[in-house]
Amino acid sequence: MEGAFCDMDRTSLNDSFENENFKIRLVHVNPTFTYSELKKIDDKSLCVITYTNAIRMTLVEKITPEKAETLLNSFKQSEQYKTLIFEKERNSFFLEGKATMIAVAEESTKNEWKFVNYTSSKEKMAESILGKNVMKTLGF
Repeated sequence: MEGAFCDMDRTSLNDSFENENFKIRLVHVNPTFTYSELKKIDDKSLCVITYTNAIRMTLVEKITPEKAETLLNSFKQSEQYKTLIFEKERNSFFLEGKATMIAVAEESTKNEWKFVNYTSSKEKMAESILGKNVMKTLGF
């Protein structure tokens, strides 16, 4: 697992939030965080955290109503977002829904808390970082 919690290159992170097609910004919400009990699994201390997350994805090029509807349907399939709105005047999408993080502290993190974002579409990635037994025991 060593290296799984390395700092991400700032340029790579920025590119995932802004490129020639769109930019994504976190929208200020007052999230309510819900924490599970602390669990000790496979020498890892873990806590599942859920909260409300909201983003605005602004497209560089104007899109047609048909394209907006296609993209909205695509976002709906992720099941991550409960509020999905195309904002025509901004040429953007407002997306809000429940988000999940898994907090982990262990030897490889020098027992400092690190956070893994979890979505069902990224389940394999979380499993590769935390281990199949951990994910199963946490209920994922």
